[in-house]
Amino acid sequence: MNLSVAAQLSFNGHPADCVSLVNPYSRTYMSPRPRRLSDSAILEAAYEVVRRTGPDRFTLADIGQEVGLSAATLVQRFGSKRSLLLAMLQQSVIRTDDRFAEAIKTGESPIATLYAAVLDRFRAVDNPETLSNGFAFLMMEMSDPEFRKVAAESANNAIAGYKTMLDAAVAGGELTDEALDTQHLAETIHGLTWGALMMWTIIRMLSQQDRLRRSLDILLTPYRLELAGATSSPAETAATGPETDVPVATGN
Repeated sequence: MNLSVAAQLSFNGHPADCVSLVNPYSRTYMSPRPRRLSDSAILEAAYEVVRRTGPDRFTLADIGQEVGLSAATLVQRFGSKRSLLLAMLQQSVIRTDDRFAEAIKTGESPIATLYAAVLDRFRAVDNPETLSNGFAFLMMEMSDPEFRKVAAESANNAIAGYKTMLDAAVAGGELTDEALDTQHLAETIHGLTWGALMMWTIIRMLSQQDRLRRSLDILLTPYRLELAGATSSPAETAATGPETDVPVATGN
């Protein structure tokens, strides 16, 4: 047969450059696979797109453009836009919870650790616009039982962590145990932090971290034995200086 091996392969539907380099007359073909982008990297990109554009404006094509994949490929990988968003929320919550758990392990005292854990939990949310988009996404999806379950598990993990630190603070003499229910206080701390962040998106005074510190000070000072009767705590004084709010830069 006068046809070259490469030509034969082409007629059989195989590109000539797939022939074995060891034996050019062999029917063994090289099958190079393109590098596969991890699901984690795609979900991280999806998180950034949602934070940047908001949940009502982004599309799978937006995410695909961010990672160099088509919308059809994303559907093949995750099944649907909803499934991708659910996986995105699960990954985001796991990472937040892991950082929170790590923060709980460190600190000079239970109260100092509590402050550090709260601040680190939300440290990545450094812009009112992206925070607003995050809130919008969360609220839109809370009608879905699976999304709500993920959010509830994260909230319960945070509350349990706060309670652990509050119990340690009572045992260590930092907090009074008089008429103090640490479970209820832990739930209040969690609600207060979300409320403080919501207020930050509306009244853009102070930095996000300083607003959280001040809110914690106002809540915890009446229970702190070393601060009983004080008008402000050292944390507030160090974090905010004068009581007058200073507008935070928003990039607008």
